Amino acid sequence: MEVTVQKKEENPLFNRVEVSVTIHHDKKATPSRSDILERVTRIVEADPKLSTIRELRTAYGSNYSTALVHVYKDENSLKEFEPAHLINRTLKSLGLKEGAKPKPEEKKEEPKKEEVKGDETAKT
Repeated sequence: MEVTVQKKEENPLFNRVEVSVTIHHDKKATPSRSDILERVTRIVEADPKLSTIRELRTAYGSNYSTALVHVYKDENSLKEFEPAHLINRTLKSLGLKEGAKPKPEEKKEEPKKEEVKGDETAKT
């Protein structure tokens, strides 16, 4: 498996590096997420636990894949900007247990419906 970096872009607003890579895997299946994360984080010199694969595509029958990997500088930024299911998927692929919990969604109050009494009828 050969990994080639196509684009590496610093994103200071999100405190991360966005890395687009091409993975050549001659006559083999698409590499596992953990293999891809380990290779990309080794190239970028980062911790695999602070990374997520946002996109992984392989065309049918081809021997290469493309991936978009977000590598964060700290755990707080990772948890703030990445969905919990991607963090959990990354931790599972690395053999670690699920550590992130989904963010609780804010409950929106529904507008109250006006009660109509039996005596009142609408006249047009």
